[in-house]
Amino acid sequence: MERFVFYLSVVSGIVTVLAFFRVDYRVFKPETVASKPTYREKWMFGLTLLSLVMCGVGIWNQATKPERLGYITGWGESTDRSQGAVTVDTSHLLDETEAFRLGAVEVHDDSLSDPLDSPGLQKSTLFDIQPGPVTIGIHLDGRFRRSLEKVDFDLLLVPKRVTMDAFATLHKAEDLGVQILATRQMVVSCR
Repeated sequence: MERFVFYLSVVSGIVTVLAFFRVDYRVFKPETVASKPTYREKWMFGLTLLSLVMCGVGIWNQATKPERLGYITGWGESTDRSQGAVTVDTSHLLDETEAFRLGAVEVHDDSLSDPLDSPGLQKSTLFDIQPGPVTIGIHLDGRFRRSLEKVDFDLLLVPKRVTMDAFATLHKAEDLGVQILATRQMVVSCR
């Protein structure tokens, strides 16, 4: 779909450029001479080119978002809800082994407040980045297990100088240099 939107924007940009320069099918006939572009038309041409570049950059960024790269390949909770887990494909992270480690958190998403400010994170321990799939377990406390909520599973890239105990919310984690690489969601049923 993004490729279609990109091609559509390119065609749209080309048509717009041709229209601004008063170029139409008659320009290809030898007896027709197109007039020189005005100052306004030159500005419009520049703005069109700028918008095409911005559109291309936006689509490229969207196509290479961490969620698209497939960091998280599996997520969920055990049947007794005592343990959560996130399975990670580390092939995109091997350049980060010197400065970072992997962690995961579960957080309730009640859709009324920002999950980044939600207290009561359920945290994993930190894992070194190694080639291949890594499953990160998250121990869940009793209060967390009893609630009926949507749950976000967040994969974290944690600087080696930061511990999981150093933050209580994801906003605080980001202030410490932690990066949220990917988020997956699950609706938890009542027991």
